[in-house]
Order: sequence, then C-alpha cells, then structure tokens
Amino acid sequence: MKQTIIRTGLETLYFSGMHHLMRPLFGGVGCILTLHHVRPARPDAFQPNRLLEVTPVFFERMLRRLKRRNIDVISLDEMHRRVLTGEFKRRFVCLTFDDGYKDVMRWAWPLLQKYEMPFAMFIATSFPDRLGELWWLALEAVVARNDRIGLAINGEQRFFDCARLSEKRELYDALYGYLRSMKTEDEIRRTVLDLAACYKVDVAAFCRELCMDWQEIAQMADDPLCTIGAHTVNHMMLGKVPDDAAVRADMEQSRAVLHAALGTRPEHLAYPVGWNLRSWSRS
Repeated sequence: MKQTIIRTGLETLYFSGMHHLMRPLFGGVGCILTLHHVRPARPDAFQPNRLLEVTPVFFERMLRRLKRRNIDVISLDEMHRRVLTGEFKRRFVCLTFDDGYKDVMRWAWPLLQKYEMPFAMFIATSFPDRLGELWWLALEAVVARNDRIGLAINGEQRFFDCARLSEKRELYDALYGYLRSMKTEDEIRRTVLDLAACYKVDVAAFCRELCMDWQEIAQMADDPLCTIGAHTVNHMMLGKVPDDAAVRADMEQSRAVLHAALGTRPEHLAYPVGWNLRSWSRS
C-alpha cells in the first residue's frame, strides 16, 4: 500500500508536468542512484524482491538520458569535493551498486564503460568470502517453493496456506514485516535460518550463485571508473545491533578486509537498509 501511494503521487507529479515547476524548489543539486541488480527480467510470477533490480535495457536508457540531458555523472570523491566547496553550478548524479552481484559485472559494467561513467560498488565482505546470508532471498524461496508454511510466532506455532500467487505475496509481505519488527539482527537471521532449514532451502547457495568472488571484484576495482566502498561484513542492519562497539568493529573489519583483498583502503561506507541506522557519534 505504501509503495502504491508513493508511486501514485510521483506519477501524478510527472504526468501533470508539476515536477518541472517544482524543480527550482525541490530539485536539489544532485542525487545518488542506489542500484542492486542489473539483469534481464525473469519470468517468475512471484518476485517479492523485484524492486531491487532493473533490466539492462532500462539501465542503458537511463545512462543515455543522463548523457543527453548533459547531467554530470561523477564519482563519490568528486561529489564530496563539490559539496565541501559549494560548487553547484551543474547538477550531478552518482551511480552506486550495493552488495556486489555478478550481474552488475556482466550487464552493467560494459554499459558504464561504453558511456564512460564512473560508479561505486559497496561490498559486504562476507559475500565474496561465501559466508554471507541473503536472508530476504531465503525467505522468498521458502514461500515460493511451498504451499503451506509453519512458523512459531510469539511462542505459538502457526500455519499459513500459500498455494496461490496472491497468498504467497501476502504471506511474504507479512513475514517480512514480522522479521523487520524484531529488535535485533540476530533474531531475524536465526528465524530465517531455522525456517530455511525446515524447508530445505540452501541459504549459502544464494551467495555462491549471485555474488562476485574476490577475483571478479578485483577485476572491476582495477577499472579507473570504479570506486570500491565498504558495506559492512555481514550486511547487518546496524540499527538492530545493540552494541555500538560491535557496530564499529563490523564497519572497521569490512574496511580492513577490502584493504587486504584489493590493496586500497576504502574511503566510503554505505550502511545496509538505510532507514535502520541509529544515531551515534564518530570518534
């Protein structure tokens, strides 16, 4: 419902032409476009994580449009310089990719090279180490592959029918919301891992099949267009980690691992699931 309301509002602004009138007030000086997957559309009817991907055709159209409209596509370092110096004569865009998926290398990278546009990749280091847990995909697989699911909720064993597509969509949204309401990251992962084990979903397989290994990341990092940034070790929602020391340690460790693997110490961090970062000071 929330996505529908937002989409309706944005489409109303666009098709009415009001966005042109509002640009001087709300257009800003630039933006960061955060992407995850760039790959051809899949035929599956049930794709609750479809919002994390765009097609190569869409991506190239976007790059062409940015070039045609003469908008600067710049690196994160250049954006930082412009913000510090107040150089806002030209509007800009930064392109970033979270997590380090193989499809970015296969589909997005050649297009970025073709149009000579800089970009950043934020790597959760447990993914190329093949230790990562893409729990949202495990949850999707459990719902997709079963017609009935049982789960203990607040100490009570409950069962959910999900044979029909509409039921799968409704159940995934409900379970995802239930998981996100948990207080800690450990609770979320423990619940999903138990559910995956019960329904024979191999959580580790998602990391092996979808994420780049260190050799592939290093190959992309050698491209002058590419900036590598940290994305924590375990792709944790930092706002759900109760210990500030553990948060700092995870971020520093991800930076150290990237430095050791690639020979360059990252200067940028993207924290996973942006609306889950609580306020804390940097020493």
